[in-house]
Amino acid sequence: LSTFVLDPLSWLEKFGWRDLLENEKQAFFHFFYQVGLRMGLENIPQNLLALQAFSQAYQAENFVFVESNQNVANATVKIVENWYPKILRPFIKPIVSAMIDENMRKAFGYKKPSSFLRWILPKLL
Repeated sequence: LSTFVLDPLSWLEKFGWRDLLENEKQAFFHFFYQVGLRMGLENIPQNLLALQAFSQAYQAENFVFVESNQNVANATVKIVENWYPKILRPFIKPIVSAMIDENMRKAFGYKKPSSFLRWILPKLL
């Protein structure tokens, strides 16, 4: 559930055309909180700050490399690659690697992208 709340908010913080208002962030949280309840999830953090703390603690304990992580990541990258012409496909995995955070990159077993790609990508987006 935290992925559906925190990742889009993080993306919008980095690449959105404007900062989200606090009430927009809270509305996003409350929408997915209700989704979680309807899914039958238990022990859902009660607010956005608690969800962020839960997510950070979970990642610190569980984000480690295992081959299955890399298999899922590679399959997902393959889907995205197929959206583009063959000539562009070799660039997709490095771009994905540049767009994810360091913890996730390590959990996927992906190489650190070049400094140039890490610099230019946010500017392009």
